[in-house]
Amino acid sequence: MKNGVVEKARQYAQLVPWKQIARKAVGVFPNDSLQYIWILSHFVTFLGAVMHFFRFITPESWIFVQIPWYNLSLTGSIVTYSLVVYRRHILDPDLLVSSPTDSIKAHQMDYQTVPLTEILKSENTHLLVYSCLWLTTPTNMLKILPFAAYSLLNLTNYCIIEAFPKHPLSLAITPLVSYIEYPLLLFAAHVDLAVIGLLCKEAKNLGSLYVLIFYIFVWGLRVESSDASRLAVANLLKFLDKVFNEDVLPGSVYNLWVLARNKFTLILSITDYDSIAVAGHVKDPVGYKKERTPVKEKTRRRKKKIHSASS
Repeated sequence: MKNGVVEKARQYAQLVPWKQIARKAVGVFPNDSLQYIWILSHFVTFLGAVMHFFRFITPESWIFVQIPWYNLSLTGSIVTYSLVVYRRHILDPDLLVSSPTDSIKAHQMDYQTVPLTEILKSENTHLLVYSCLWLTTPTNMLKILPFAAYSLLNLTNYCIIEAFPKHPLSLAITPLVSYIEYPLLLFAAHVDLAVIGLLCKEAKNLGSLYVLIFYIFVWGLRVESSDASRLAVANLLKFLDKVFNEDVLPGSVYNLWVLARNKFTLILSITDYDSIAVAGHVKDPVGYKKERTPVKEKTRRRKKKIHSASS
């Protein structure tokens, strides 16, 4: 009886078009092995952040106690942005610059080097530095929130643009993704500002300023190239303008605030943050691309928007 059941199961299994199923399943994912890692690292980053958040709700659960979700999220971020920097600035020939030395010229050799200035200005590099920095500092949910937002956007865009472009669900949620994309990026930029206050508190408790100073330095580099970060700064300055009102505070205090504000905006090249704030509300979210996938882009239904620097 048992052998008959096994034989029937085997016969039914032979009728299943396993090759077609496997071909369709593999077709969902890219051929480039680097992008396999890119997808997995984004998933680990987002999952780690979500599970670390739920740890506050049910801290006694073994799944939150035994698994270091916070460190897993940061590890995923490190892998993601290391991969993107490597793909964009080392493997991509369009981003390489010719820099032959005299000895190379003498031997008539072709030589290309990575433009270090481009790497240092890349927001992917900044996020890579952040993720490495957070591994050496106390755990806090604020530090991994931006990484979770970027990973969510990148994974969602990959699913609806590359993996399942014609699926009814993809067509249905595409407008929603476009709608929430800009608010999520702006939210992440405001969290970056909040982290400065958090690091000030940690610096006081630990008696060390190196993390705070290093973070502010890298954050300043991001502000130069990130419209979302500039808008977050503009919103903060507008709020402080209302707090330090000349009708409420003494004239000397107000003048001191104006001087400090002008110096701050000059350093960050934000000369008119009112216009930045206005432009930010009407700007197309396409302008907030950061991360690029570590493979060459394909023809798509709509322009791909990747964030976090975007991969």
